Amino acid sequence: PQALLSEIYESFVPAAYEKKIDFKSSIDIARNIHCISDTFRIRQIVDNLLSNAFKFTPRNGKIVLAASISNNKQQPELIISIKDSGIGIKEQDKEHIFESFKRLNHKELIAEGSGLGLAITQKLVELLGGKISVESKLGKGSLFKVNIPVSDVTKKEDVPPEKKSLIPKENMTVLFVDDDSIQLNLFSEFMKKEKIKAFTCSSYDEALAVLQKESFDIIFSDIQMGDRDGFELVDYIRHSDTIKGKKEIPIIALTGQMEFSITRYLHAGFSDFLLKPFTYNQLIKLINKYIPTSTCKEEKEKPQKKASFNALLEFAGGDKHAEKKIIDSFIHETSKNYQALKAALEDKNTNEIKKIAHKMTPTMRMISENTIADLLQSYEQGIENKEDESLLLKLIAEKIREAEQFFERNN
Repeated sequence: PQALLSEIYESFVPAAYEKKIDFKSSIDIARNIHCISDTFRIRQIVDNLLSNAFKFTPRNGKIVLAASISNNKQQPELIISIKDSGIGIKEQDKEHIFESFKRLNHKELIAEGSGLGLAITQKLVELLGGKISVESKLGKGSLFKVNIPVSDVTKKEDVPPEKKSLIPKENMTVLFVDDDSIQLNLFSEFMKKEKIKAFTCSSYDEALAVLQKESFDIIFSDIQMGDRDGFELVDYIRHSDTIKGKKEIPIIALTGQMEFSITRYLHAGFSDFLLKPFTYNQLIKLINKYIPTSTCKEEKEKPQKKASFNALLEFAGGDKHAEKKIIDSFIHETSKNYQALKAALEDKNTNEIKKIAHKMTPTMRMISENTIADLLQSYEQGIENKEDESLLLKLIAEKIREAEQFFERNN
């Protein structure tokens, strides 16, 4: 739990830097403590609550992520709390905040779109047998507290510090399959920085063609890719008569949703999964886990500098040319997706809306545009709200303009 929660904390640091929020963590759990629970659901619960805190906390505010494990031996619990100095909640509204689409009577809240996030969070907590509560005063901030039962809490050998960078084994080759060009470009620039030979494909068929010609040390595959999905790709690889090392090669599932448990991915033939949007360090951690490297080196964390695009530019490793390509890719792909989404909304093409929303959500989460991501997520789940259409399109258009201005300033 310590490693998981620290990783989630780090992924929100760029958002804190951009909004000038004093963001602290107080994780009172030793690194060598292990327990059994659902990593996937816990990550989404904490992501949702932190996203909510960042939405409603003004500039120069404060947010604290705290965690501990209770001493109750009969039923230990993972206790997570998120405290903010935001706008708070009226007393009479507290009992309604976990209801789907409940809009509280504050202008600030209405501007943020649907109230879907907390309803989903409560359901996730309940699926884990836990409970969620809130303490809040209007104008004084809020404290959300989650208690999740865990089992087999044990101490294991001390875990060494997480490796921040790697020197890959000689002639290492990686395949990355995703239908989002922004994700492909990020991965490609990351691999160049680490001096790793990488192949990127945007479809199932393209990946099959590459797999017939090249062998790989590790494969990353998105789950949803148009007409074909990652489950079909992993099944093909594992049962192929022509792919070398088909049974042993690590294959990592990339997903922006938690529709399946880790067991589902493992049974399908995947070695592991990576929840999108992923961080630079999460990617390194997975490669280190599955690929033996000659030596590893630790890098000091660099100060956050680049506004909301910092999480994208981190993959360039300071290379100005790579940074330019990443921002250019973001502008081009987001503009294309914006036009496609606008047309789909006008035509009321539900399937196309879901498809575009699914593609756009991970990148918007990565750059801490959680309002856009929440709206996209509601459309992806088939929840169409005419009131939110203009807001969503307006926010995406503003983000494209911001990226264009950023590009001009830095070139």
